[in-house]
Amino acid sequence: MALYLSCPECAAKFDLGQAMEDADARRLMDLIKDIQPLVIRPYFRYLKLFKPQKQGLRWSKMLTLTKELAPMIKDAQIKHNHAMYAVPPTAWAEAMNDLVDNPPATLKLPLKGHGYLLSILAAKAEKVAAKEERKTEERKQRPREGVEQQPNQVSNVIKKAKPKMPEGFLRKAVYDNKNNQEE
Repeated sequence: MALYLSCPECAAKFDLGQAMEDADARRLMDLIKDIQPLVIRPYFRYLKLFKPQKQGLRWSKMLTLTKELAPMIKDAQIKHNHAMYAVPPTAWAEAMNDLVDNPPATLKLPLKGHGYLLSILAAKAEKVAAKEERKTEERKQRPREGVEQQPNQVSNVIKKAKPKMPEGFLRKAVYDNKNNQEE
């Protein structure tokens, strides 16, 4: 007796036993376990964009696509146009969901590679980096409150804490030092 499962995204039915026997399916599941849980469901939704119109997406194709993206998702960074970008799991999930839910009219399906997704992620990462850089520059330009007052406050504290020396004490100490050095 076979146990059939139904894909929650495309409603395709498959035999769980056959899936576990398929070497590519096992390798795919091995790669998927290293992806952050927040990204797994959006990732499988994203894989639908690679599905040919009149057939299902093969395990081998899913494995190939996953081998390309899983290390980037796990490391939370991408390399795009010779630049490295930090991409947290939430950004991966959002970009994948947006691409599936609102595909641009110019997007030709089925997708052939991950270039479109990576360009979306790189653009978002650049915006975040630019925003952080602006904040850093603003902090450098704007003097912090209380910084100018601190030195005056410190010197006032030192003046108050300084014990009064008897008049002539310092002169006598200097005179004694000069006499000791001459001897």
